[in-house]
Amino acid sequence: MDDGQTGWGEEVVRKLRRARVERPEWIVLAAAAVLLLSMMDKAVTIDDPLFIWTAKQIQAKPLDPYGFEMNWFGASASMTMNVQNPPLTSYWLSLAGFVSWGERWLHLAMLPWALLALWGTMRLARQLGADPFLAGLLTLGTSAFLVSATNLMCDVMMLALMVWAVSLWIDGLERRHALILLASGLVAGAAILTKYFALGIVPMLLVYTIIRRRGVAWELLALLVPAAVAAGWHFWTIHLYGASHITGAIDYTKSLTSGFDNSLARLYAAIIGLGGCLIWPLFLVWRIRPAGTALAVLGAAGGSIGLWWLTKLDSNLAPSSVSYVLAALFGGAGLVVLHMWIHDVAHRWKNPEAWLLAMWIGGTALFFSLLNWTVSARNILPLVPPVAIIAALSFNRPKPDAELATEDHPAFAPKPLPLLPIAAAVGIVLAVAAAWSDYAWAGGVRDRAVDLACNYARNGKVAVFTGHWGFQYYMEAEGALAYDLAVDDSRVDKRGLYLILPLNNTDPKLTRFAKWPVERVFRDRYGFGIYLMNGRHGAGFYSSIIGPLPLAWSNVPPDVYLVRTPPEPPK
Repeated sequence: MDDGQTGWGEEVVRKLRRARVERPEWIVLAAAAVLLLSMMDKAVTIDDPLFIWTAKQIQAKPLDPYGFEMNWFGASASMTMNVQNPPLTSYWLSLAGFVSWGERWLHLAMLPWALLALWGTMRLARQLGADPFLAGLLTLGTSAFLVSATNLMCDVMMLALMVWAVSLWIDGLERRHALILLASGLVAGAAILTKYFALGIVPMLLVYTIIRRRGVAWELLALLVPAAVAAGWHFWTIHLYGASHITGAIDYTKSLTSGFDNSLARLYAAIIGLGGCLIWPLFLVWRIRPAGTALAVLGAAGGSIGLWWLTKLDSNLAPSSVSYVLAALFGGAGLVVLHMWIHDVAHRWKNPEAWLLAMWIGGTALFFSLLNWTVSARNILPLVPPVAIIAALSFNRPKPDAELATEDHPAFAPKPLPLLPIAAAVGIVLAVAAAWSDYAWAGGVRDRAVDLACNYARNGKVAVFTGHWGFQYYMEAEGALAYDLAVDDSRVDKRGLYLILPLNNTDPKLTRFAKWPVERVFRDRYGFGIYLMNGRHGAGFYSSIIGPLPLAWSNVPPDVYLVRTPPEPPK
């Protein structure tokens, strides 16, 4: 074989090595698959119904995803007002819906995106010189990832597309390959059509490329692809609905954010949420210099004191003593994550990839702490892969023959100490506990909704309710109706009417119906005391407006349902 053929063959081998999944990485993917398959029958929860209803609309009118109305916020409104995310996830679910709309089938359809997100993270870690197995294990060991992967919302799908867009972009720059860069641009465009947060990919890759190339380069032309995708969707929604869905989502966020005047409480929720979703950095503190240890101690103190301070501001907040301990752990972990971020870019500031990870983490932190209307684990999720990669990089040991490094044998070969796998194991235990608690809560809400609807929406009775999430999905499926708060109560036919108020839900309107007599009270308790959503105990995994902690512990039943009847008319 001549030299040309030999060179071509070696190039093919190098490409295959770069793309393949190594044996330890299969362990991460297999573990994720087993965990997620065990929760395939999870009930529809939080904002899942919005994506399912949109998917059903897409089956009927594929080019008009939001062309219908729904009572989601208490009054019937166009879905362009109810949904603040683009529809690609719903298009995916619509394909699954041709087979079945059952929970198991829909969750099975979303499983590949969780595995692609982990695979993409491990591939990116290998490209950046970190141990891919540990990076994948640390990503899996976060409640932000594992809980989100058990839902039907767009977050994990966007994460998968995002990490693959970045990974392909790095490949394209290394090989100066236009087709790979084009593929990266297309994947980035798909990410934008999944969740608008992914718009940040374009400036992030733009700055990274300029730093790496030390100036403007022809490769930047590929970024016109995701920009064109976003522009196309912008103008298409103007054509369909008379206004841009992108700018509408931005305006919605601004309108809600402007109502928050306690910036200190929001900063507290951001740090606590970050640490609660990525608890494992706390167990690396002894390896990240005295400054990291000091910040961990400061964060732990601030976590407990801050929770106590919030109880003084909100008399309805009554966390347990265990929740104070959790707040301390989360506060310490949150500051350690920030230390890891700053320390990495400060010590590798000449490395373009360090700036890539820094922009990724910093942009996400800026979004969920200041720009978005609430602090949520769903919004913290995008920074999990870069933080996991930085952690894996920090445990690399330089080899003495660094000058002999090659593509297959990097100068800094990953040799993690036992502390990192231990930290990953702790993270996985907490993530599994959180995921199973959310699974139990969603199932409990489903069972209670079906029971209430069957008891109060049959035999001439009329059941109406406030609140939404999965509770609304199952109540409406059984014949109950969402109460239209825009209609004056005096104009409502109250014969045979029963009003059901789920207290552990969004704005049940207790004040409005305070004079309606209570006919019955139901109290439900799930799992083993860990709760991700309960304002009384301080848990607000999906929104810090509900509670400042991503999860809390309590032995008090968190879910209370009031069944009220209309007051007797005055005589």
